[in-house]
Amino acid sequence: MKRSMQVRCFKQGESLSNDLRELIVLGLKKAGANALTGMIPRGGLVKVANDLHIYSSTVKRVWEKFCSNGSVDPGRRGERKPRKLSE
Repeated sequence: MKRSMQVRCFKQGESLSNDLRELIVLGLKKAGANALTGMIPRGGLVKVANDLHIYSSTVKRVWEKFCSNGSVDPGRRGERKPRKLSE
């Protein structure tokens, strides 16, 4: 278990909880962000990141995914197509 610079415990390779993702989106909406245009008011990103003790890049990534999908679900990871055998 590692700790970020802002004292939040995390395990590398695991996705954020949906509760935290929803808090990020609600915090940005409360700060005046618009999901249709994807615009975040100046200082809103850093304020939410500081309030939740996470990195601003994480807030930005979750917001961009929310704006494109309309959902905070992490999605699927690690699926690969099986290799084709050559003859």
